[in-house]
Amino acid sequence: MIPAPAALDEAGEALWRAALEAWTETARHDAFVGHCYATTSLVAAAARYREHLTAHPDDEIARKMTARIAFLATQSLRPSPPARPPLSRSPLFLVVVALAGIGGAIWGLLYRGRRR
Repeated sequence: MIPAPAALDEAGEALWRAALEAWTETARHDAFVGHCYATTSLVAAAARYREHLTAHPDDEIARKMTARIAFLATQSLRPSPPARPPLSRSPLFLVVVALAGIGGAIWGLLYRGRRR
């Protein structure tokens, strides 16, 4: 007995039907997989393509989309790099601001002295 594929929301079902209707149009597959990625339902997308591959083992589109789904799923598991502290918190930034303030004060004193 083949288990039922994972559930999709209504939009996902509609996008899957659209992909089935025009199987060779990659834009429809891209829209379907993109929606599944955005709604965290890549398992459902993989199940649909796996089911299609079972019925059509030589289908290159289904094989390609299955590989793409696997890639997207593994990318979501990669740890993201640690967030860097904001530039305004770095000592160099504070030194540059202090020097600019001192330079501005000196320039202001010199400029004021020339106006007299």
